[in-house]
Amino acid sequence: MQDQLTVKTTYGIIRGEEERGVCVWRGIPYAQAPMGALRFHHSRPPQPWTGVRETVWFGKAAPHNERAQLAIDIFIREIIRYIGGYAAILGGLDAIAFTGGIGENSETVRSRVLDAFAFMGLKKGETRPCAALDPSAGGKIITAPDSALHAFVIPANEELGIARKVFSKLQ
Repeated sequence: MQDQLTVKTTYGIIRGEEERGVCVWRGIPYAQAPMGALRFHHSRPPQPWTGVRETVWFGKAAPHNERAQLAIDIFIREIIRYIGGYAAILGGLDAIAFTGGIGENSETVRSRVLDAFAFMGLKKGETRPCAALDPSAGGKIITAPDSALHAFVIPANEELGIARKVFSKLQ
């Protein structure tokens, strides 16, 4: 499969990664950024590149809008700050859990947050089911087996929580 991950495109060579037996490429440029003279005009093809472009991460959100990117960067920094603050208060961490809309669905946010905790021995790994969590709930572990600090993605089930509250009020 390794040979299938490197592909020549019209604009240059890209290399993706294998994820659960599937070749995946992320963040492939499809147009020039709509900035400066290109703003409010039809998109233009991307500039060709030399060498191999790693396409294992999505590109920046709203790269043409510095304020939007700043908001995302601040959001991620605040997550890191809160986790780091609790690590200091608690004298360390056993795990980091991501849940809810962004926690469950944004691999980019999770990855950037986890990168900040490599100094604690956290090693990112392949996403896999977690035996310690209810398999029917769909929880996954996203750190390597030998990671000193583990991270999980745990699906939120807000609907069930609301239903239980309503049911208890009706009793």
